[in-house]
Amino acid sequence: VREGKENQIIVRRQDDKIKELIEKRCNDQQFMKFIFTLVSQFSSERRQEYLALFIKHNKNFEHFNKLLLEPTSWSSHGSWVPVIQKRIEFFESILSLFKTADLLLHKQFIENRIEGLRKEIDWEKKEDFKED
Repeated sequence: VREGKENQIIVRRQDDKIKELIEKRCNDQQFMKFIFTLVSQFSSERRQEYLALFIKHNKNFEHFNKLLLEPTSWSSHGSWVPVIQKRIEFFESILSLFKTADLLLHKQFIENRIEGLRKEIDWEKKEDFKED
């Protein structure tokens, strides 16, 4: 139980520091790329929080477009379909962040990402069927 509380404290401190850095340096494109490379390995909920904070302070599509929004590596036991579906669910969950006209390009970018992942699922389903 004590270990769990210590982990919660560490996570809360990480969140506070990362949020502070995003707020202070949101227009530093290289630094934001670095921060999002780090947080891309975190849970989807945490990544969504960081992204929401980033676009609150920086609506520049070119900066947003360069951010790493999801982990760089994935693993699967068997079919890749559940993994890809989880990725789609993350991108669908962040669509609601892009409600205003100044975030239209951002929204289209995410919608295109979702569409590409859906095509990957179709392809994977065909591959899974071939292997059976």
